[in-house]
Amino acid sequence: MPRASLFLCILLCAFGCAKKKVSPALFRTMSFEDAQRIASSAQVFCKDQDCHPSVGMLTSASREGVGACTATLMGSDLAVTNGHCLPPETKRRGASCEGYLWITFTDDRNHRQYDKRIGCKEVVEYSEEGGLEDHRPDYAILRLSHPTSRPFLAIDETGFSEEETIFMHKVNPDLSARGAFGFLQEITCKTIFASHLEPRASHPLADLVTLGDCPVISGNSGSSLLSQAGHIKGVVQIRIFELRMAAKLRQEGITLLESLVPVSIGTNFACLGVSGQAQPQGCAASERNDGATRAQADAIFERGLARSFENHMLRYVDYLLWDFDLIREVEKNILALKPRCTPRTYLHLTRPPSFTLPQLHATWGWDRYGRESGQVAENPDGPPLHVSFPFRPGQGNVVLLQEGDGPEQTLAAPYCDR
Repeated sequence: MPRASLFLCILLCAFGCAKKKVSPALFRTMSFEDAQRIASSAQVFCKDQDCHPSVGMLTSASREGVGACTATLMGSDLAVTNGHCLPPETKRRGASCEGYLWITFTDDRNHRQYDKRIGCKEVVEYSEEGGLEDHRPDYAILRLSHPTSRPFLAIDETGFSEEETIFMHKVNPDLSARGAFGFLQEITCKTIFASHLEPRASHPLADLVTLGDCPVISGNSGSSLLSQAGHIKGVVQIRIFELRMAAKLRQEGITLLESLVPVSIGTNFACLGVSGQAQPQGCAASERNDGATRAQADAIFERGLARSFENHMLRYVDYLLWDFDLIREVEKNILALKPRCTPRTYLHLTRPPSFTLPQLHATWGWDRYGRESGQVAENPDGPPLHVSFPFRPGQGNVVLLQEGDGPEQTLAAPYCDR
């Protein structure tokens, strides 16, 4: 099977052009005082019917203007977001953020005692930012100007499992001279291991996590990643521009078996000590940041190949359910077909069918999440496979297979429920 690692050096530029921090939304103002006025009077609305009371829009004032991100309460007077959301004057541990940062929440008519807006007092924790290629955990913990009665979320440091369903709570901002407005919503994501878009995010305790099927925009930086239990596992930080990435990959000769979908990269809290509790076992860097193992990549390749094979053989499942052996050769990977079983619905057919299958082989490429995957393709130049059913014994069926002009094979195919 071809190895994507052969292409990685070529693709570094492509990745840099197609990745971007989910930057704070920014509106440039005439003065710092104008930025403070707009940032400190933001309003947030609920895009869905039920908005999370612990998530709000983080607005910032700087010499550049008004910025907007997403922040989540993790204590009565603590909130977490991305480090790159902070104004330059506050990007260090212990820095004062008073007059620079505010968190605004949706109005909760059932809890009038809840704060609608809270200022920032101090930066408790700040992680150094990485570049577009040097991905690092990106988070900041803020101490608020006063404790709030709003509920806060527990930190979950168990890490992310492969293809786990995650709930992202994000604020979509609208910044202008009229003011800072945000719209809070929840979307569903899926965690992705062994993606070449971020190979290191392939372990439950890795510092980073790759997320599929959840589009993000500027201003979603710091959006919380919640488990099904409602605990916060991390925050989102980088968006992959899928259309730009797809164009670059095609230029470099990488086959895309499917159209790329929105993919993001986030910070995983598992081993960062965000909660202040003892780190779980397995947090040594050598154990969790080595990237996708060959076994992981092979398993994902074969899962994709199996799905493609099942779809390709749908037209024949009235007669047989099929399996295959993957025979790896120098230039192509041939699929050797073999019957698994005969569906009982076959017994109702008026006469045994016979048909011819083209030779099938496995093509290599990337799936929608940037993972190595396999796909079934027909080889018109290869010898076809002739299939016939000579009779139907009581306990199962017998299938005759003949590849091209070669000898016939007689194989058993017991009856089964499809």
